[in-house]
Amino acid sequence: MIDITVALEELKSIVNQNINDYLIPEQQGNTVRIGFMIIRQSKNAGYLIFDSRKQTQVANTYSKYAALAFAKSYMLGKDTKKILFLDKQIEKNETDIIFFQNTIEHTDNNIRKSIAVDRKTNCELIADSAKQQLEFLLFDK
Repeated sequence: MIDITVALEELKSIVNQNINDYLIPEQQGNTVRIGFMIIRQSKNAGYLIFDSRKQTQVANTYSKYAALAFAKSYMLGKDTKKILFLDKQIEKNETDIIFFQNTIEHTDNNIRKSIAVDRKTNCELIADSAKQQLEFLLFDK
């Protein structure tokens, strides 16, 4: 019969071997670590992404989706320009949504209100599409 400590050590080595094949985010306080990448939320700048090996900031993103996707792609050596472009789309359209919502709430002109509703809907679709593309890049192995 195998001793329980030996069995636990064997199980631990199996888990550690297989877990290194996957880039799993780990939350530590207000930071997220993925391998050697560190993601921190900033009050003014969105999400800051650091490379702990080089001790430098490598990117700054608006959304958490983009921060996670950027960190994963950077670690794998893939191109990150598309991720930053999608992040800028999300940022622009979410800001526009706030503007159009304010216009809808405060205008008395029905034509202006109707146009703002249409443009807000369009911005929501574009932002959702960009988020879906980021999710695909994030979960694509």
